[in-house]
Amino acid sequence: MTRASWIGSKTQSTEPFRRAKPPSGPSFPTMLRARGIAPAQAFVEGLTEERCVLRSVVLLDVDAPVDFDGKRADGTSYVLRGRVRSRVAVPPRFEYDVELERSMPVVAEIALDESTRQRLRLEIEFPLQYRTAKEGFRHAKARNVSTGGLLMVCREALPESTFLELHFVLPSNVLNVYPEHSTILDIRAGFKRRSILSKRRRPFGDLVVAARVVHHRAIGDGYFAYGVSFFNAEKHARAEIARFVEAVRHVKLRQKP
Repeated sequence: MTRASWIGSKTQSTEPFRRAKPPSGPSFPTMLRARGIAPAQAFVEGLTEERCVLRSVVLLDVDAPVDFDGKRADGTSYVLRGRVRSRVAVPPRFEYDVELERSMPVVAEIALDESTRQRLRLEIEFPLQYRTAKEGFRHAKARNVSTGGLLMVCREALPESTFLELHFVLPSNVLNVYPEHSTILDIRAGFKRRSILSKRRRPFGDLVVAARVVHHRAIGDGYFAYGVSFFNAEKHARAEIARFVEAVRHVKLRQKP
């Protein structure tokens, strides 16, 4: 469970008063997001590819998943995700040692040139439904899926940092790249070969994923393209998206001359 707390929390008096030593790396203010709290101001120190120190008045549990914004030297934004590994009370704030995910966020690709993006992104399109905290479900299309997020195309104008609930079914036709049956050696039958249905051909089901708008651009004819970053996706959803991305990768490899 993730809790929000301010000065006066009993938790502060039970933790040692000492400062976390940040690793060597950039430091900057940011907006912190975690399950169960509203976005809050925080400060990042010593950012590296693997970890950072995060300071905020918000109280987070150890092992809580978090994400926060970063910014490159050229001004483009991206999203960092990680998990709290330790917490120290330094009144009136808390210092967190955050272990970062190694996978590059989907928004990071916005700074790349078009040819590089085409090599890294997996072009696919399928329908989805989304809703905000203030409005009901609306229809859109998804493209450029990665394990960190996707590109959503719709007519509605959405501000950056808008939180969304996405409902979609990943296209199962990409799984045709795998053989329908697998051959195994049955030890109990004297090492005879036996054909079974491939688990990799299991169709995709409905997925519900929380996401946040991290960038957008107008693409003409009243449509907007939104880069959305998945937010605290459940384990099953992450595994299914990763399975889909892997299948599309195999499709792309087979299409190469």
